[in-house]
Amino acid sequence: LKKLHSSRKKFKGTFNPFDSIRGYVRLVKRKKGWLPKDFEQLAHTLKKIEDKLGPLFTNYPCHLDMMIANVIRTKHGLKLFDLEYSAMSDYSFDLAMFSMKGNLSPKDDHFLLNSYDEPSHHHAYDDLQCMKAVAAFREAAWGLVQNKISHVPHDYKGYANAHFAKFK
Repeated sequence: LKKLHSSRKKFKGTFNPFDSIRGYVRLVKRKKGWLPKDFEQLAHTLKKIEDKLGPLFTNYPCHLDMMIANVIRTKHGLKLFDLEYSAMSDYSFDLAMFSMKGNLSPKDDHFLLNSYDEPSHHHAYDDLQCMKAVAAFREAAWGLVQNKISHVPHDYKGYANAHFAKFK
């Protein structure tokens, strides 16, 4: 990830997770899809996180789909795959998504920040936890959309609920 984020590669488009969430939620509401009963409270908490984090930077090449299955070990080292969502974004989202999807412990998060040359002080760790909540909310919002529009037989409502639980 650090190699990707520090590269000169330029992906087309920019990504802001808060804008992505707002777009997903607008679509679900327009299509009269299911929302959890406490959705407004969840959205209010998300807004507080957005205000706390402040403006995100969109000038780093980012993967943006950091499912653990998208990282594989080869004889040449670890490789990232499945780059179709890649865009210019704030690299903190990739770190948070990797941490969330990898179920990293607090100790692992400190290790991640230190190995990424981010000082593992309280502020950086707090910001990572906030961005992990954002990543969970985005995954939940994606599940809400899929629950309404997908024809694939999958429990997208359950997926959304599981990620709202992570957000909480």
